[in-house]
Amino acid sequence: MADVRFLGVRIPELDLVDDEAERKALVKHALRRLHARPTLWLRMIVFFVLIIGFAVVMSITLRRWLPDPAFVGGVLGGVGGGGVMWLVGWTLREEARRIIREQLRARGVPICIRCGYDLRGSPTPKCPECGFDNPPV
Repeated sequence: MADVRFLGVRIPELDLVDDEAERKALVKHALRRLHARPTLWLRMIVFFVLIIGFAVVMSITLRRWLPDPAFVGGVLGGVGGGGVMWLVGWTLREEARRIIREQLRARGVPICIRCGYDLRGSPTPKCPECGFDNPPV
């Protein structure tokens, strides 16, 4: 079984699908839905502005105690930029996983939409892992 990845990250929910073409179709669908979500992108822009604002405020505040403000700005900018990139990647991955789980449920695969728990063999659609009451398949 080939390993289909989303933005370079393995998505464990795709292991429930045997056909590689179907796995690729699920990832393509998730990408299309992510591109069509303006609130997701707006949320990431707000996070970016908040982290950059924090870096600016900290560099102004720490300038009094540290001799080289460029160093402080560089460190805070690097940490802030890394934090923003991690947050963007994590948010995209989690949203894509949720979209893929919804698609798998629509195709008849019993999986928890909230946490991804495999519900095959479970007598009820309620997830024993997170307690979410999934709609019946």
